[in-house]
Amino acid sequence: MYIGVIYDKQTKQVADYSPEASLMKYTISEDGYLADGTKWLPEAQSNLRIEKENEYTKLMAVLICGKIGDGAAKAMEDFNVKVYRNVAGDVNDVIETYKNNQLEEGENTKLPARQNLFEYFRAHRIYDKRELDCYRKGLEMFGVALTEKDKLWIYDQCYALESRWYLFPYIAEVLDIRLDLKHALKYMSGFLKVFSRIDGRNCDNVQDQSLMVERIKILADNMKEDERQEFLDETFIVVAKNREIMVAEYLMDQGADISYVNKKGLSVEKYETAMEDMTMATYLSYYRANGKKKGPAVDYFKCKVKNFKDEPLEQRMWVTRYDPRFKEEEEGVVFGKRALSVCKEILKDYEKTGILKKTTKAEELDAFVEEYNWDDGFEVPHFLAVHPNCSRETKEKMYELVEGNSFYGTKDFEDSDDEQWKAFISELHDMLNGK
Repeated sequence: MYIGVIYDKQTKQVADYSPEASLMKYTISEDGYLADGTKWLPEAQSNLRIEKENEYTKLMAVLICGKIGDGAAKAMEDFNVKVYRNVAGDVNDVIETYKNNQLEEGENTKLPARQNLFEYFRAHRIYDKRELDCYRKGLEMFGVALTEKDKLWIYDQCYALESRWYLFPYIAEVLDIRLDLKHALKYMSGFLKVFSRIDGRNCDNVQDQSLMVERIKILADNMKEDERQEFLDETFIVVAKNREIMVAEYLMDQGADISYVNKKGLSVEKYETAMEDMTMATYLSYYRANGKKKGPAVDYFKCKVKNFKDEPLEQRMWVTRYDPRFKEEEEGVVFGKRALSVCKEILKDYEKTGILKKTTKAEELDAFVEEYNWDDGFEVPHFLAVHPNCSRETKEKMYELVEGNSFYGTKDFEDSDDEQWKAFISELHDMLNGK
C-alpha cells in the first residue's frame, strides 16, 4: 500500500487535485508505518489516474491534496481511498505531520453541481458500458438541480475526453438531454473518427459499422425533433464520404434525403460521382433511382477467415469485412487499392505493419522476403519490390523464388489464369532489365 501526495514539481508544495496531477508516492511498511525515503514514479506514470482497472489506485490507501471537489472525492471513496482535502504546505512537512497522526483536512471545496458531477464522471474510467452505471450513480448524488445548460456543459466536457467518444451517445441517454443540430453533428464527427478513417481506410468490418449505427441512432433519438431530419441528412454525406455501407443502409431506412445539399455545397451525390468504390457507388445510385435499397448491406461483407463457423458471433463480426469492387479492377489494375488493403492485413499477421515505411532499410526488406510465405499471395511481395530501398539483389531473389527465370515469356506463362503471378513476374522482369 502507499500514500499519494499531489504536489507541484517545482515548488514541492501540496497542489490541487487533477487527474493529470503529479503524484509523490510514499510506501507503507507491513507494520503500518511509512517506510524511510520516497519513491518517485517515472515520468510516464507520474499522473494520478483513479480508475477501477488501475493498479496504482488499487494500492493507494490515502490521498493528500489541496482543493478537491466533492465529485472527485466521492470517486476516491468508491476506490476505498481516504482523502485529506484542502491541505497546504511543503510535501515533506505534510507527510511528517501525517506520520505523527496530526494531519487535519480542511473544509470542503465548494464547486457547482455540474463540476462535481463531471469530476465524478471523469474519475471512473472503465472504458465500457459499466461506466454508465457510475454516471447514473453520480446523477443521484449531484444531478438534482442540473439545468439543460448544465447537462450540455457536462456533455461537452465528456466529448473533450477523447477516450469517451465511443460512449458519449449513451451519456446523452443517461443525462436525458435533447441535443441541438450543432452539438449532435460535432459528437457524431467525434466518434466517427474513432471507428473510421483508420490508416486512411474506411471502417470495414461488420462489428464496427454496427456500433456506428447504434450510436448514430442514439444521437438521433436524443435530438430536438425539428432538427432530427437535417442531422440524418448531414450524417448521410459524411457516411458516403467514408464509405460505411451499413450506416448508409440505416440512414436510408430512416428516410435520409440522398439529394440533400448542405450549406457548404456538399452532398452524397458529390462523393458518389467521384467514388472509386463501385460497390458503394452502385448501392447509392440504385437507392437514388428507385427509392429503395439494393438488398441488405451485410450481403456486401465477406468473412476473411476460413472455418470460422464455430466461433462466437461477435468474433465472426470482427473479421467479416466489407468487400468493395474498385474501378481499377474493372480497368485491369492488379496491384491497386484493394491489393494495398490486403497487403496491410497480411502484414498484421507477420507483425510487420511498419515494413513499408520509407525508412525501412534494404537489409530488413531482404530478411522479410526470406521469412515470407508465398502461399499468402503476391500483394506483399509487390509492395516490397516497389519500395524505394529494395535492392537489386532482393528483387533477383524474389524473381527466382517465383520461378520467373523458368516461366517468363513461355506459353505456360501466357496461358496461366493467375493474373497476380504473371503481373508480379512481369514487373520484376522489367525492373531487372531497366524498363
